[in-house]
Amino acid sequence: PGFGQTYHFRNYSVEDGLPFIHVNTICQDSRGNLWSGGYGGLSKFDGVSFLNFGTKNGLINHDVRTIVVDNEGNLWIGTTAGVSKYDGKDFTNYTTKNGLCDNHINSIILGKDGTLWFGTQKGVNQFKDDKFLDFSGENDSEGKEVTVIYEDSDGHIWLGGNNGVSELKHNRQGETDGYDIQRFTSKEGLCDSSVSAIFEDVEGKMWFGTNGGITVYDGREFVNYTVENGLNSNDITAIISDGNDKIWVATTSGLNEFKGSYFKSYEIRGGSNSNWIECLFLDYEGNLWLGAYSGLFRYRGNSFITFTEQDGLSDNFIFPILRSGKGELWIGTRAGGINRYENGRFSVLRKEDGLPGNKVNAIIEKNNGDLWMGTNGGLCIYTGTDFHNFSSGNGLISDNINAIIEDGKGNTWLGGRNGVTKYDGKKFINYKLSDTEGNYDVWAILEDSKEIGRAHV
Repeated sequence: PGFGQTYHFRNYSVEDGLPFIHVNTICQDSRGNLWSGGYGGLSKFDGVSFLNFGTKNGLINHDVRTIVVDNEGNLWIGTTAGVSKYDGKDFTNYTTKNGLCDNHINSIILGKDGTLWFGTQKGVNQFKDDKFLDFSGENDSEGKEVTVIYEDSDGHIWLGGNNGVSELKHNRQGETDGYDIQRFTSKEGLCDSSVSAIFEDVEGKMWFGTNGGITVYDGREFVNYTVENGLNSNDITAIISDGNDKIWVATTSGLNEFKGSYFKSYEIRGGSNSNWIECLFLDYEGNLWLGAYSGLFRYRGNSFITFTEQDGLSDNFIFPILRSGKGELWIGTRAGGINRYENGRFSVLRKEDGLPGNKVNAIIEKNNGDLWMGTNGGLCIYTGTDFHNFSSGNGLISDNINAIIEDGKGNTWLGGRNGVTKYDGKKFINYKLSDTEGNYDVWAILEDSKEIGRAHV
């Protein structure tokens, strides 16, 4: 079987001070503070601790869906009961009484011209000159949910919802501002007409995350990606770039990295709903943050990759590791035999396959490609097809071989109980330690510059 790799994700949850487990939205202010929202209010993270805000502090509602920072440094917080503006001291609240289409806010963005756009359950608003302008009728989305809003590099506004995606091209007509509108649904080529994420890549292509996969639109053609291309789910929740042309896609089943024509999946953690990701955010330092059903996660990158039994290893307790001349990675374990890692997959050799023991303590590769392995059952010479095993009955100093080296003269030295064994190509020669009153295991052997062997016990 093939196994995915367990990458490092640092989790922050209620134990760390978050007021909620389910994180819906993430943003960052000019001071570097990370703000997140969920069903439980608003939270500020300064890198050390969390400071939380709720209705008692003036927030209009405890169910926060989206957050954005404007050019003056104010936070705009969209909730299921209206919008709150936070200036660092006080909250100012807005509802339908102030001109919003609906109080249930799904998305807020800051346009390049400094205006704010609000996507609601029943249409879209633009906030300009301290007024909410209703764009629902103009873009033919009146009474329809707007799940996500996005502004592309040309200043076009994209609206996604349960009726596809609409592109609003700015068209100044005399003294008034207007927009030319074009809509795309599954009839035009989208995977699905329910759009939940929008993103523009460095080539200017638009990415639409839907309930049925991803659609990439270059202005002429639609290209669709689904689980058949490696996505861990067709239910897309967010799309973002890390600033280095790498595109990340969040789903209800985990994180995906786009590899040019297919997707590589990442599991955040085990457990029910733990891989349900709601949002993605890239901070000023280039860290990727994930808002999920089980808290706030920071992706630590893949400089270090952890492989465990969940990834296909036969045992988590590792002794020797060897890279063979063929490029294979050989990993000896305490009780699971030896693993071979090749082409992203693990295979294992155990006692039932021919090893003299399942505890593999040492391994070297000879010039002819044979692997010499020290086990708790003696020495194993593996040719790639056959096993040749030797024990104390064949002349070894013990059945437990912990160390193997080859000296400058071509002799092979094996560390065992109370001494070492030298193999000169014809026979085994044993050397016991001078002090044999106790039981000493030789775990390391070194040949120094004077070709004097030294053993570590």
